[in-house]
Amino acid sequence: MESRRFLLAAMLSLAVLVLWQWLFPPPPPARVAPEEPAPALASEGPSAANPLAAERQDSATSADSAGVEEPASAAEALPTEPLVFGEIERSYELSSDDWVARFSNRGAVLESFVLRNVASAGGEAVDLVRERSGAVGVFGFVDSRGDGLAVNEVLFAAESMSTGGLRFRYEGPEGKAEKVFELGQGGRFSFDASLEGPDWSLLIGPGVGNPSWSALDDRFQKADRRATYSLGGVLDEVGSEKSEAPALIPATGLDWIALEDKYFLTAVEPDATLAAVISLPVVLSGSEETGVEGYSVVIDEMTEEQSEQPRDQALFFQPREGQISGLAYFGSKEYVKLKELGVGLEESVRWGWFGFISKPLLYGLRWLHENVVQNWGWCIVLMTFLIRLVLFPLTHKSYVSMQKLQKLNPKMEAIRAKYRSKMKDKQGRPNFESQRKMNEEMQALFREEKVNPAGGCLPILLQMPVFFAFYGLLLHAVELWGAPWIGWIGDLTAPDSYFALPLVMGATQFVQTRMMPSVPNPTQRIIMNTMPIWFTIFAFGFPSGLVLYWLTNNVLTIAQNAGYNRLKKAGFFGGEATDEAAPSGRAARAAAKGK
Repeated sequence: MESRRFLLAAMLSLAVLVLWQWLFPPPPPARVAPEEPAPALASEGPSAANPLAAERQDSATSADSAGVEEPASAAEALPTEPLVFGEIERSYELSSDDWVARFSNRGAVLESFVLRNVASAGGEAVDLVRERSGAVGVFGFVDSRGDGLAVNEVLFAAESMSTGGLRFRYEGPEGKAEKVFELGQGGRFSFDASLEGPDWSLLIGPGVGNPSWSALDDRFQKADRRATYSLGGVLDEVGSEKSEAPALIPATGLDWIALEDKYFLTAVEPDATLAAVISLPVVLSGSEETGVEGYSVVIDEMTEEQSEQPRDQALFFQPREGQISGLAYFGSKEYVKLKELGVGLEESVRWGWFGFISKPLLYGLRWLHENVVQNWGWCIVLMTFLIRLVLFPLTHKSYVSMQKLQKLNPKMEAIRAKYRSKMKDKQGRPNFESQRKMNEEMQALFREEKVNPAGGCLPILLQMPVFFAFYGLLLHAVELWGAPWIGWIGDLTAPDSYFALPLVMGATQFVQTRMMPSVPNPTQRIIMNTMPIWFTIFAFGFPSGLVLYWLTNNVLTIAQNAGYNRLKKAGFFGGEATDEAAPSGRAARAAAKGK
């Protein structure tokens, strides 16, 4: 019975360790029902545009029926030659301590947004604007089907403002348009866009940054490519891989909306000028050799071919009365920095079920990095030591319980031998009465000796939440993204490409297992001896920082067990003091064979 319990506990622990994130993902945030019906984006006429288009047409009809003189069309009112325009195509920069944004006066769109203080493991600068060829740029004007308006192709007149911002203006056959971009607080910038002419929306996206083609298919990364928004303080999302149709997000109660991946996001905090936001799935095209070459917005039903391609999201911001403005944050998902903004953007950092442990671990790692050592890998080592120090009282109690249980093995085996022949009747059916009596004798023995048979499992159960908290932290903390440790470990959030760290970790796991008290049951011995092999195989795909934590934890356990073994030989923990003059165990066995 004890063997079955041990086997069951070991297999359950292993299953939880490997499959937790697969079988028990964090519960999705509560969905908030849209306050407006989804727009019919694909049809023609008033329903082809957003719901506001039909509203504007109704208003125009009412005005006409009331005898109000209909104004001249935009095409008739505007001159045939531009009055305000740019003569030469060029770029203009808006910068802060954290980023450099480059705008083109052709369409007054955002060409690039490069982060100053963040770089990849290879040292490349991080640009949050996806490269595109011929497609509409970020902050470009689009129609209801996602196609760019003609005003995106004209040259805007650009000027620097006294506040340090940029103003782009155009007035001509394509309409009358103006865009203003200014620096804001907390690394944000404000935007204001207006256009007199056809119905339009302002484009943000698609996606964030310029991932490689292989990264788009990475199971750890593609789940984080999504549109996330906070509606009345309730977080919701539109996942790129599951989205196949446009989703309408109402403006009422919208705190912020963002496009994000695992480490970065482009977020917008709208004001009263926003009418609604439409999140549309975008099908990406490209290859491993060329990377992402382009994209197409999905308005109608997605085809089977499109469903097999990598996907992202694009956001259409619909204006109220021809103008839209707000605050934008383009940057890393640094939890502490996002929290300082005070709008709830830090909720976009998802650490899983054990996020309540990940947060203090992150603050602890940051403190160590700022005050002790400027290396995130060594910070993980020091944090692991501190965790073991905090858990030492429970670990010590567990070790003492295991030693007492080991001394009871002869008595436990005697009880099992007593009932072994009575566990089944003559027909081979289980004898539950004999099993009950054997369990009662076992429990009486445990009570008499004051031993808790489950005491040795407590440290493992306590370390598992820490393990998963570290797992979530190392997967999503941008502080560790691209951070090196030593030698070949250049990114603590990526697996070791040489498998050296997992192999060393597996070796320490094997040494740790050999130092544990001997298990008399053959099945238990097989499980204990094979566990290091399985853990090593699983560690091949784990982030290097997580394997480093595991390795450090094993080394500390080995040192602790070595100390306990010395104390046990000295007569502590129920052990017998060893006579220094007595021969060693190997010498004693050799002498016995000689006799």
